[in-house]
Amino acid sequence: SDGDEDITKALINFCDKIRVPFLIPSPKGGSACKRMCLFLRWMVRKDKVDFGIWHISPSLLVMPVDRHVARISYYLGFLDRIPRTPTWNDAIRITRHLRMLDSNDPVKYDFAISRLGILKECTHGADKSICKQCSLHEICRFSLPEKF
Repeated sequence: SDGDEDITKALINFCDKIRVPFLIPSPKGGSACKRMCLFLRWMVRKDKVDFGIWHISPSLLVMPVDRHVARISYYLGFLDRIPRTPTWNDAIRITRHLRMLDSNDPVKYDFAISRLGILKECTHGADKSICKQCSLHEICRFSLPEKF
């Protein structure tokens, strides 16, 4: 809808119409809806990876969040805790932080955040020598003073 901050209402309406909750989780139930957010990203954004065939503003997209993205987001200060199972509220919080970096396309940071975990470049602070090589070293909770 016009004036919405993100796709939450539209995604809930879509899931309600499909009515197959075990196949398509809804934000209404608290799910982070990673697969739906990924699908929307592919269909809306236009770049080397994403198709960009749907005419929806990328500013409305919500970050696809799984446990690894949530963990890195915690290290970056986007979340107050590392959730066992990420929720829709976690995805919204992360997206709001990313929106401060680029309000027109907050989800463009998806690969940058998820790749740290996929490539095992983030060791959860266990190996500080690897941490110092990370491009996020200066803003990561593990690199900052112990006030966290």
